[in-house]
This record gives sequence, C-alpha cells and structure tokens, in this order.
Amino acid sequence: MKYVRWLLILVMTIAVCLVFGQVDYYRVSAHGKPLFSFSEEKYFDGGTTHWSGFGYSIYLHKGELYSVYHGHRWGEGYWTEGPELIYWLPGFSLFNKANLSKRAIVRDVGQRTSATSIPDS
Repeated sequence: MKYVRWLLILVMTIAVCLVFGQVDYYRVSAHGKPLFSFSEEKYFDGGTTHWSGFGYSIYLHKGELYSVYHGHRWGEGYWTEGPELIYWLPGFSLFNKANLSKRAIVRDVGQRTSATSIPDS
C-alpha cells in the first residue's frame, strides 16, 4: 500500500507539471505572461525571453538563431519569432510545442555595405 501511494503521488506530480507547461505555453502564445514559471531570463540576441517552470522551459524567441559561415565571410542569418515549450524529461518530448516563424535576412558582417562595395562571388 505504501508503494501505491508513492506511485500515485509521482503520477499526479508529472500530470500537474504537464498541465502547468501547457497552460504557460498558451498564455505566452496569447502574448501574456506565464502563471506557473518561477524564473525569467532575457537574452541579448534581439529580445528572446526564457521562463523556467517545474520540469519545463518556455522560450519566446525574438532574436537571431544562427548565421551561416561561407568559408571566408558570414552570410545569411535566420531570425526566429514565436513561443517554444520544451519539457526537461526526454520521455515527454512528444508534448513539446513550437510555433516559430523563421525569416531569412541577408547580412555580410565582415563586408562594407555601401554602394561602392563589390560583393564577393
């Protein structure tokens, strides 16, 4: 009987964590603040915000995800926008959600951008 009680407590805790993550994700999707997260961090990549909850993380992407290096210069960079939910337990990855829109921008970091510059071919 003792093990059944602990198993029931474990199952209820996992269910509550799943529900908390889903509620917080939908609140961030609707441009609100999460209810159940306990920390908030802002990144310096254009405005990405990270919230941590009990067993999950939520990101509101508003920044650069990566740039591509073309051997001699940096090229296309991709910007993402939108919310993303990531559960910390690998078995619950099927509940992860993302509604990201990716838009490409062309940027040459090491090159001049004036009208007199000639792009590399």
